[in-house]
Formats: sequence, structure tokens, C-alpha cells
Amino acid sequence: MSNSNPITLAENGQPFVSREAAEKAIKATELDPKIFKAMKERGGWCIFDTTGCPSGMIEALQKASEKPKTAKTAKMKYWHAKFQAKSTENDDNCVSLSVNGDVIIMQRETDVILPDSYLEAADHATRKHFEQKPGHDRKVVGTIKKYMYSRGEESTKEEYDKFMKKGNKTRDEDFARKEQAK
Repeated sequence: MSNSNPITLAENGQPFVSREAAEKAIKATELDPKIFKAMKERGGWCIFDTTGCPSGMIEALQKASEKPKTAKTAKMKYWHAKFQAKSTENDDNCVSLSVNGDVIIMQRETDVILPDSYLEAADHATRKHFEQKPGHDRKVVGTIKKYMYSRGEESTKEEYDKFMKKGNKTRDEDFARKEQAK
């Protein structure tokens, strides 16, 4: 194999199905395993001629080819929380949080049960705080959380499911409007 063709595919012209298959082909064709490396490419595994590659690049390519280590998914935790009242008249009357397209709308100053992910979304919902002094341009001096809340004790998935089935004022009002429209 020459540098003009640094990738070798399986006999069918497709990538090898596994690293083991690519390494077996390296041995079978008696290629130098110090120069020819099996790396993930094109949806499978290919044999790369690393001649002329800087050593740092080879390690980077090999690391990218390794199986990603699956992080242990932490068990979802649920919490009692209470969102503060509006701090300005421009604030929303309700708290609306979305995680992966799932929206929950809650009343302020009411105890709710939420998964960690929604409280994290509330933590990330911020707005810029500006300051302007006479004779100077307006500048950002910080960020303010849109939805301040106090976290209570831990809850369970069963309590969360029961809480969600119970409904809320916004949803109940929406259902009532739809029923009256019929």
C-alpha cells in the first residue's frame, strides 16, 4: 500500500465490520502492524497507512477509534420545589420549562415536584443584567436567573407521576375553554 491510497477496505470495497476483522486482514496480508493501523472510518473499520503521519496524529486517530465508554446513567432524582413570585411586571406569570421538547408549565409560589433535569433547565434560564451610566454605553454587568426557586426534600417517581396526573391550573383552564367552545 502506498501513501497515495492510505485507506484499505475489505475485499467487497466496504469497511471491515469490526476492529478484529481489520487487524486480522493486517496479519493475513503480512503488513507491518507498526505502520498499518485499524481505525474507525466510513461507518466501519479501515486499515490506515500511517507512514508520514506525525506521532501525535496517530494517537489522536486511535483514540477517536476507541469505543466510547458508556457513562453510567445516574438514576433520575425528583425534588419538591417552589418558584418565587414575579420580581418585575415583565416576568412571566407562570414558569415554563422545557427539556428535550417536553414542556411543564407551573404556577409560581406553589409546591411542585420536578425531575432534576427541569431544575437544571431553570438554573440555565437566565437574562442579562445591564447597567448604563451617563455618558457611557450600556454594558452587561451580570446575569439573573429568570426562575428563582427553593429546592425542598427529595421525592419519588411515583409522587411525581401522581402530581402530573393531578393536573394544574393552566391545563385545567385550557381544557375548560375547549369544552366551552364545543
